[in-house]
Amino acid sequence: QLVVAAAVLTCLALPARAADWTDCVDSDETVAMKLLLADTDVMSIDTIEMETDGKKWSTAGGAGVTKITTGQGFDTDEQMLVDVTDEKGAEIVAQLRVYKAFEGEDYVFGGTLRIAGAGAWAVECASR
Repeated sequence: QLVVAAAVLTCLALPARAADWTDCVDSDETVAMKLLLADTDVMSIDTIEMETDGKKWSTAGGAGVTKITTGQGFDTDEQMLVDVTDEKGAEIVAQLRVYKAFEGEDYVFGGTLRIAGAGAWAVECASR
């Protein structure tokens, strides 16, 4: 029992890993993709929300929202690639391609967002 108690206390003492939102929008703010990324050693997308032209998509679903699923995602120091699929994972609904540049405390994340049947946009992304 002492070993189990020690293991539980050790787990409780580990720091919690945070999650951060990454928001990508075009210059006219006509399209937005928001990603909730867990702070892990590999890319872990908790939530995706998209909106354009009155249409909404989300991994959480909900009233008036089309349910989507994370297809695949890759994140490095230089780029982030995310594919979003329909609820069944059968078709790609959206593709986000972002390049990252850092210089000192300055950074820029920018790329493209394509949503099937809706359009393609140049987007700028920021973490919050």
